[in-house]
Amino acid sequence: MEHITGQSVSLQSLPFEIQYFIIQSLDPIAIVSLSQTGRFYRQLINPGRSQQIERLLALECLAEYGGDRPAILHPDSDEAVAGPDWHRDAWPEHHRWACACCLRLLPHIHFSNHFLLRRQYRKPGLGSPEAAPLTSWEPGLGRRAGQNGRHRDSQQLGWARGRRKCNECMFQRGELGHTVQRWLGYPHGTPEVPIQISRRLAFKTLLDRYFPGLEASLESGPRPFPLRNRSISRADVFEETWTMYMVRCPGCEHWQEQRAFRFGGLSKHWKPMLDEDRQLRRYREPQTEPPIRVMLDEVRCNRCFVRENGRDALGRKLLRFLRTMIGELLHQAETQLIRGWSSVRQNHFPEEYTKEVQKMLEKVDLEERDWYEGGQNLECMSDSCVATWRMLHEEFKTLWTSMRTHADFVEEDFLEDAHFMAWLNCYHETEASWLWLREVRCEAERNPDILVAWALGRDDGASLM
Repeated sequence: MEHITGQSVSLQSLPFEIQYFIIQSLDPIAIVSLSQTGRFYRQLINPGRSQQIERLLALECLAEYGGDRPAILHPDSDEAVAGPDWHRDAWPEHHRWACACCLRLLPHIHFSNHFLLRRQYRKPGLGSPEAAPLTSWEPGLGRRAGQNGRHRDSQQLGWARGRRKCNECMFQRGELGHTVQRWLGYPHGTPEVPIQISRRLAFKTLLDRYFPGLEASLESGPRPFPLRNRSISRADVFEETWTMYMVRCPGCEHWQEQRAFRFGGLSKHWKPMLDEDRQLRRYREPQTEPPIRVMLDEVRCNRCFVRENGRDALGRKLLRFLRTMIGELLHQAETQLIRGWSSVRQNHFPEEYTKEVQKMLEKVDLEERDWYEGGQNLECMSDSCVATWRMLHEEFKTLWTSMRTHADFVEEDFLEDAHFMAWLNCYHETEASWLWLREVRCEAERNPDILVAWALGRDDGASLM
């Protein structure tokens, strides 16, 4: 028997039948890569659109494109996986999803959240059977394996990833606009300015939602304390989850988060729905401002608005938007400053403290009457009014310390009221937040260019945070 040497053999030197068998057994990434090695294999393999899509679907499942950190838990798994928090974390830039229309790997911000979250479009995760690379090139071993794999995927995750489309491809194909919104019942904007639903992210206040990172540019500095939201059942909630919306600017034709267009609602439940005149329906208007009429087809992102109207005009627009947000937050803080007095009215006190408590409530009623007669206007509380509330709170807190030692005092009635206890012990936090919001508004009114520099220094087409 002759001695067999370790001499290497090129694929092209093998008989054609063996080459054909080997090519059929390659995964989608390898088969497209082989077709790019020379004219012979380019003509032999000639990968079509289906093979290109299969290659992208295999690539998005690799660790380098975030395939090892799925966006959500597998529905059949009770264990936590190493993945980015859907509501909080800024996802790494290298995480990509395949668009089966333009054949590109794009960040999540380019897709509707339906194409990221729905079971049939999710990334199956690295190492799962659904992520096993299968090719459909030529009838044979690869083709049969691909068919079996797709049948299995129909019962698992990601079986329709080959139909995933990015926002721009849907726009170019005419699949977005007012007609879609009317029939499906969720916002899609207009044919000229479409709107797509993106992720849901947690923010502490309206300023974080619409002006993220602005605090770093202000002389007022960061807020001293987080502001509690208006949760009915809990008093320790500091965040709310907001739906993010991507809007296509008709000027630069780039998709950006809606904050770049200087509009949005004051509640997390607000949706960018349109009326018959293609104007955005506002969730709520501040009573100190005339109604803001937003024609969606006329909106421009911050950069396009500057090119068309100048920095001063953008500064005025941003200042008005900021005043609306701060006005709502001031109203929220003012409501919390007086929230505990309702519990004081409703609960029983020892007889020897009743007169003193009643005198406090008379002063409270007088202050509240002025507030309510002003329509609970967002601008109605003055510094002297807040100082009066502080004095009344300090008097009651001193009285509270004394009452707790009385035998007839039922403290449990108050302890069960979480909002009252937050008002009693954290009043100074709410007042400090109120004062800080006033300082931020005054600083922006003195120099609106701070807002312009902040807006032009961001890229709302690349990040939601």
